[in-house]
Amino acid sequence: MEGYFERQSVPVAVDPQIKLPPALKGAFDSNSRNQQILEKIQFDWKQQGLKLELSNMDWKAYLKELKTNPPQIFRMGWLAAFPDPISHLQALTSKNPNNLTGWTHPRYDALVSEIEKLEPGQERAAKIIEAQTLLLDRECPVVPLFHYVQTHAVSGRVQNFAVNGMGVIRWQELNLKDQ
Repeated sequence: MEGYFERQSVPVAVDPQIKLPPALKGAFDSNSRNQQILEKIQFDWKQQGLKLELSNMDWKAYLKELKTNPPQIFRMGWLAAFPDPISHLQALTSKNPNNLTGWTHPRYDALVSEIEKLEPGQERAAKIIEAQTLLLDRECPVVPLFHYVQTHAVSGRVQNFAVNGMGVIRWQELNLKDQ
């Protein structure tokens, strides 16, 4: 998709000049995948001398907690409804109800507003990269950990099987070969 760029993994290092609380608070909903993710983070951070206290709660209580009293660390996902980076960028603007981080940044908000009005092209792509850089390199209110993947087992008899960039299969276009 236009505007996305490769991210490099960065080793975790704790700056001894930064005064951290004795323990950070983290939360996740009761999905076992989310538990594994947060427990892995907890383990890795412990190796660096950081303590992460985790709370597991049902989905309804988790959402209420994130909206009223979010912990310092939590797991949340975002799926785009259409293949354009703007969907992800909008989710973290100051007034977006899906921005559960509490993070606000006037320049980021202005960039996203400009991107919304631009047609695809070089100027728009440059502004998308600028917004992503601000979000993920300079400010870091969120840390992308993984993305969803789909795996499909498809018989050789199936013709016209394809998955588009949004993960949609056009079932009406499938055909079966005669044996």
